[in-house]
Amino acid sequence: MIFVDSHDVGDIARQLIDAVLGGNHSYVRRAIVCPEIDINTMDTRGMSSLSWAVSFGRYDLVKMLLRRKDIDVNQRVARRLGVTPLISAVKCGSVPIFRYVYD
Repeated sequence: MIFVDSHDVGDIARQLIDAVLGGNHSYVRRAIVCPEIDINTMDTRGMSSLSWAVSFGRYDLVKMLLRRKDIDVNQRVARRLGVTPLISAVKCGSVPIFRYVYD
């Protein structure tokens, strides 16, 4: 479990994005059970942890992130003209991720 001070919540959410980028499964697993963390936080490129996981084809991390009921699969990536994680899965040609996100 990750214990979060209310002032650190944004930093922890950004660390979640870094963990997804680095493939740090143990951090992602711990972070997704922490309700204080905004799972939909975007980084400076306007991408969320789910957007990055889909973009890199990380099916394992996508499955973990989708365990959070408050994750927004329709969140538009700020700098990609409204692309959502679902659209990214299609563009990347990742049928398993598309099916998992769509269901």
